[in-house]
Amino acid sequence: MFEMDRIRNCSRDCCQDAVVASLAQQDLCLEHFLSDCYRHLERVDMRGRGLEFAAIDLAPTKAFVEECSRQALDVSLRCPKINNLQRGRLLDILLWAGDLFILLRTPGTPFTDSIFHRGRDAEKRLIARP
Repeated sequence: MFEMDRIRNCSRDCCQDAVVASLAQQDLCLEHFLSDCYRHLERVDMRGRGLEFAAIDLAPTKAFVEECSRQALDVSLRCPKINNLQRGRLLDILLWAGDLFILLRTPGTPFTDSIFHRGRDAEKRLIARP
């Protein structure tokens, strides 16, 4: 499939880069895929706005988060020419999508019960150690 993807160009205007993934029914190059993942994950992540996930339509949100995660993993395994920054961004997307997926499975879960928050608490405890 990767060989076929290299033939097609990104669906964004004026972008001639090869397609590496499809997200929200758009064929995207690596940079557009990364930026779209971040933009869409930010849009569906209600934690920063003080809202609960129960207030959103869960089925399409879960489907998008799962698609984003699956595509990010696929890109990281299929693309031979990924630099360290791009690899780090793919890992960040995978972790963020994973955290959201867990929260979406249990609507009403407060932010303090999320993996992200527990990780930050552990980080604070490590920094506070003498």
